[in-house]
Amino acid sequence: VRDCHSPASREAVDRVIADLKSGRRDVVEFRPSKNGRPVRVRYMAVRDEKGEYLGLVEICQWADES
Repeated sequence: VRDCHSPASREAVDRVIADLKSGRRDVVEFRPSKNGRPVRVRYMAVRDEKGEYLGLVEICQWADES
């Protein structure tokens, strides 16, 4: 996930990953815009049955403008 982002945003991505790995958060959401359109970006921790961190899922979707 980190390498899919621009160098300018990698520090923020690193903080998100650290929060998800540590268990401090299970979901992190941003609402930036791209080409003038609002976007919903969610990062969700994936954990095993014991709660151990396995990785994350990033979902990007055009946000409803209403």
